Formats: sequence, C-alpha cells, structure tokens
Amino acid sequence: MFAGQFQEGQTLEQPINVQPGKCYTVVAGGMGIQNLEIQLVAQPAPMFPPTVLAQSQGQGPAATLGGKSTGCWKNPLPFGGPAKIVLKTTRGAGM
Repeated sequence: MFAGQFQEGQTLEQPINVQPGKCYTVVAGGMGIQNLEIQLVAQPAPMFPPTVLAQSQGQGPAATLGGKSTGCWKNPLPFGGPAKIVLKTTRGAGM
C-alpha cells in the first residue's frame, strides 16, 4: 500500500518487481480527486525507454487496473523484472 497528496496533473510512482507468470490487479481511490488513472510501466535496462504494460480504463475518483471486469494483468514472459505503478490525477486534487 502507498498514498500521496496530489495536485491536478501530478503523478506518484511505486516501484515493484513483476514476477513471471503472475497475475496483477491494482486498485486506487482518491478523496477530492475527480479523475485518477493507473499505469503499470516496465523499467527496462538503462538506455531503453519505459514501456506501458497496462493501464486503467474509465473515469472517476477510483481506478482499477485488472480486476473482475477485465481480469488481472498477467506477465506473459518467462522472466520477471523491475516495473512501477504510476498513479496520475488528471482532474482535481487531494489524497
């Protein structure tokens, strides 16, 4: 779990290690935030650009990446690696 205080347009990043074949769901909720987005981004080796692996759909103060409606995001590769969860508020401010 992690939390932050947002101004409109700000992001919060949380590093994670994506395991091979594992299934991931990220749930986020905001207070005062009108629209929140989630991205799961691969952190490849230096000199390579970050790659968005998955992102939330929909709008509102709560966001879900994976879950019941779309199913979890499953790492299709036989190896894991560093990644990060990126939360971004596109409208509103708050926690």
